[in-house]
Amino acid sequence: MLSVSALIRFYTVFKYGSSLTLASDDLNYIKSAAVLLEEGRLVFHQYNEPTVFIMPGYPFFLGGIFALFGTGLEGMQAVRLIQVILQVFSLYFIYRIAAYTFNMTAGIISLLLLAFYMPSITAPGFLLTESVFTFFLVLIVYVSLLYIDKPGLKKLMAIGFLTAAATLIRPTMLLYPFLFILYVIFRKGFDIKRIIKAAAVIFSVVIVFMVPWWVRNFNEYNRFIPLSAAGGNPMLQGTYINYEQTKDNTVYYKLGETALETNDIEMAVAFERIKKGFGDNAYNYIKWYTLDKTKFFWGTVFYWKEFLGVKTGIVIIHHYFLLLLGFLGFIVQLVTKNPRYMLPLIIMVYFNIIHCIYMAFDRYAYPMIPFLAISAAYLIAYSFSKIKGF
Repeated sequence: MLSVSALIRFYTVFKYGSSLTLASDDLNYIKSAAVLLEEGRLVFHQYNEPTVFIMPGYPFFLGGIFALFGTGLEGMQAVRLIQVILQVFSLYFIYRIAAYTFNMTAGIISLLLLAFYMPSITAPGFLLTESVFTFFLVLIVYVSLLYIDKPGLKKLMAIGFLTAAATLIRPTMLLYPFLFILYVIFRKGFDIKRIIKAAAVIFSVVIVFMVPWWVRNFNEYNRFIPLSAAGGNPMLQGTYINYEQTKDNTVYYKLGETALETNDIEMAVAFERIKKGFGDNAYNYIKWYTLDKTKFFWGTVFYWKEFLGVKTGIVIIHHYFLLLLGFLGFIVQLVTKNPRYMLPLIIMVYFNIIHCIYMAFDRYAYPMIPFLAISAAYLIAYSFSKIKGF
């Protein structure tokens, strides 16, 4: 199944190449990596000013590959091929998680569910953070599950390193150690010595790898910026119900002299809109920031253009099959008191909450789909096991 998955994805990359683009964030990442490689500066939207709009991990990833293969079409194609390899490794660890947590049948089924899931096939072709971030996320969950059954210092250090690596790609992962500690308490009880040791080791490693980013930001902006300063625009966009802006509800504001100043302004405007929205239209805003954004997060598919002749409708059916069985699988695990796979559920709830505060849509939910596939695979395997004679 891993070989089949790899062949499908390599074929897609070779067939479509530069057609695999959103012509938005991916172009900015390419520019960022090229400038980083040539001049040693991290930029994103604007060439003439440093940025904290993004985390530095993905530009460094691109820059390393561009250093070997150039910044032209060959270099970009090399990135796609390497991302395919990383995704195949992700699929391998997804199998390992399912087999370790449940059984080999669940592992095989989880691979079957993901091998032909079109967003999983096309994602490595986009020069975006999705494939690399998913690799680190899947790996960190695997190591965390191993730690629960056989604790060890090396595993805690690995969790710290993987947390830092994932955070340097997407800032939302910085709080993962708290989720992990919550899971440790859930599985092992409130052992204060174990908790203090785990937290101390993980955060020590995270800090070591994050310090260079903090120092760089302080030198550039003379203030402590622990992650990225890009929350203003998505938070502001998220204040519009159904993301609909009209002449009547759009707030116009003056841009700052730098992207950082503009972000601060957008954050202030967003908080004002939130305050007014919950005051004047409480029911709709509560619904928007809970149920409606959750629907946007899970209910649409990161498949914005059709490839390989696969219609969007088919992909939507596949997507909802995963959603239905995956969430039902979590319910069955809770009912049957099978707590081993609750860590991914904790992560999914956390990401859902974070993105409901800002913006929630399918691309941000994409890294969660493998965990749904494993839960769906568990449910299918569990159902088969209950069939007499299977």
